[in-house]
Amino acid sequence: MQNTIYTFPSGLKLAHKKVDNIRSVSLGVFFGVGSANETAENNGISHMIEHMMFKGTKNRSAFGIVEELEGNGIQVNAFTSKLMTCYYTISIDEEIEKCFDVLSDILLNSTFDEKELEKEKSVVLEEISISDDDPQDVCLELLSSLYYDSHALARPILGSRENVSSFTRDMLLKYVNEHYTANSSCISVVGNISFDDAKSLVKKYFEGKLSTIEVDWKDKLHTTKQNYGYKIKDVEQANFALSFPSYPMRHENEPLIEIINVAFGGGMSSRLFQVIREELGLAYSVYSYKNSYIDNGTFVIAVSTNPNSVEKALKAVKTEIDKLKENGFTKEEFERAKKQLRGTFTIGQESSMSMMRAIGRNALCLDKTFDVDELIDGVDNATLEDVNRALGEIFDYDKMSLSYVGREIGFNALERFMN
Repeated sequence: MQNTIYTFPSGLKLAHKKVDNIRSVSLGVFFGVGSANETAENNGISHMIEHMMFKGTKNRSAFGIVEELEGNGIQVNAFTSKLMTCYYTISIDEEIEKCFDVLSDILLNSTFDEKELEKEKSVVLEEISISDDDPQDVCLELLSSLYYDSHALARPILGSRENVSSFTRDMLLKYVNEHYTANSSCISVVGNISFDDAKSLVKKYFEGKLSTIEVDWKDKLHTTKQNYGYKIKDVEQANFALSFPSYPMRHENEPLIEIINVAFGGGMSSRLFQVIREELGLAYSVYSYKNSYIDNGTFVIAVSTNPNSVEKALKAVKTEIDKLKENGFTKEEFERAKKQLRGTFTIGQESSMSMMRAIGRNALCLDKTFDVDELIDGVDNATLEDVNRALGEIFDYDKMSLSYVGREIGFNALERFMN
C-alpha cells in the first residue's frame, strides 16, 4: 500500500495510494492557493472562488453538478485553508471516472455567472456572520492575526465583509488563471484503483488543461514576538487562547510535537483536561492542537471559561506549563500518548478520505510521499528525553501570543498570565 508521486510534463502532480481491501476511491484536486497567497485588498477571494466553482459550468447547471454526483452515490465537497484549496469526491470504485469528469468540468469550465456571484456573496457574508457569532472562532482568528502579525498567514480564510462585497467576475477569473496553475496543483487518488488507471484519468481530464503560469505560492519563514489582543463581546463564556512557536510540516521533530500535543492537551486523559476541567472545574472546554505549514508551525492552547474564572484559569494554565518545562512528562504520560498516537495513525489509514488528504497535502507542499509507518516509527523511536528537551523550544514565553474574547474583565490577560 505504498504511495507514489508522479509529475506530469506540465508540472501537475499525481499522488496515488492503492488500497485493496476497500471499494471506495477518494479523489482530491489540490491547488496551492489560500488566504496566505492573498493581499489585504483581495483577502477572501480564494474562498469565494471555491464557492463559485459549484455554481454552474459551460456544460452543467449548479443543480446538475450535485444531481449528477449525488445521483450516482458520490459525495462531493471542498475546503479552503491558509495554504490550499481542495475539491474532493468519495465514491465507489466504478464511479471514479464520473468524479474526474465532473470535477474537471467544475475546475476548468465554471462560468462564474454574475447573478450567481451576487447570491453567493450573501451566502459567504452569512458564513462570516456565523463565525463572528462564535466567540471561540473569533478568539482563535484573533490569535492567528496576533501571532503572525503582518505575515501572510495572519489573513483570515473568509476575508472581510468589504472585500467579499467588492469581488467581481473579472477579479475571480483573473485570480483563477494566475493561481490555479499546473505547478501549484496536485491530484490525490486513494482507494481501489491502480496507479496506471489513476494516471490515465489525470492525463485525460487535467494534464495540459491548467494554466502554466509559474507561481510562487509557499509560505515564508516568520519570526514572532510576544503579542496580546482582545475583543469585548457580551457573551456568557470567556475565551482565551495561547499560541507558541512549533515545527513546520514534516520536521524531524514532528513525532515529538505529536506526543507533546496528545499528552498535554489533545484528549480527555491529557494533563490540561485533567487539571483545568476535572480537578479545578475551571472550564468545560480546554484543549491543545498544532498547526503545521511549509516553513512555520504553532502550538495552540484554547480555554473557554466563566468570565469570573479567567484569572484562575490563566494562572492554572501557566502553572501547568511551568511544571512541564521544569519536570517534563512522566513515563506513564509519555507511553500513554505514544499508544494513543499509534492507534490514531493506524485507524486513519483505513479511511481513503483521510489518506487522500494526507498524501495530497504532502505532495503539494513538500513534493514528498506521506508515509504513516514512518511517522509511527518516529513516535516509537522517540525517547522521553527527546520530548522533554523539545518542551523548551515550544514553550517560549518571549514568542507567544495570547488572545481574549468575552466580557470586560478589567485587566490585561497577558500581564496576568505572565505574573
